[in-house]
Amino acid sequence: MNTIHPTQRRFRKLVLAATLATGLLTGLAAGLPAAAAADAPITVQTVAQKEVVSVSADGKRETRLVPLTKAVPGDEIIYTVSIRNAGAAAATNLAVDNPVPEHTVLVPDSASGAGFQATYSIDGGRTHLPAAELKVREADGTVRAARPDEITHLRLQLANPLPPGTVAIARYRVTVR
Repeated sequence: MNTIHPTQRRFRKLVLAATLATGLLTGLAAGLPAAAAADAPITVQTVAQKEVVSVSADGKRETRLVPLTKAVPGDEIIYTVSIRNAGAAAATNLAVDNPVPEHTVLVPDSASGAGFQATYSIDGGRTHLPAAELKVREADGTVRAARPDEITHLRLQLANPLPPGTVAIARYRVTVR
C-alpha cells in the first residue's frame, strides 16, 4: 500500500503562476503562507531563461541557457519548471499550472520533460485539454481549432509518482509579442 505523509497530502496539487516580470519563482501550494511552503517536502521553482549561442575561435557553436534579464518582441523565453520532493515518501498527482505570461504566445509543442504530460487552457485555466482538443466557437457558431495565441494556461502533470529525494524538470517556450 502506498502511504502519503500528511504534509504531502496538502501539496498533492501544486499551482504556480509564472510571470515574465519575476523570472524566478518558488512555487507555493495554493493557499498556504510562504513560511509553511518553505518547510514543505514538495517545492516548485520556475526560472525564465534565454538561449545564448556563442562561437569559439575554432568555429564550434555552443548553445546555453542563461537567466532572463530582458526580453523584447520576437525573443523566445524558455521556462524551466523544477519539482523537488524532499519528503520521505513518493509524491503523487503533482501538477503545475502556469499562465502564459501577458504579451507572450506559447510556442506550439514546446512543452517537454520526462514523465510530464502537458494540457492547455483557453478559458483562463478553468479547463485543460490536449492541444488537439482545444476548440473555439466563433460568433457565427462555427467551431475551429484554437490558435497558439489563444492559449491562456499550461498544465504540466507528472504521470508517475515522484520518488523521495528526486527532482522532475520540464520546459516550455513562449515568444514575446
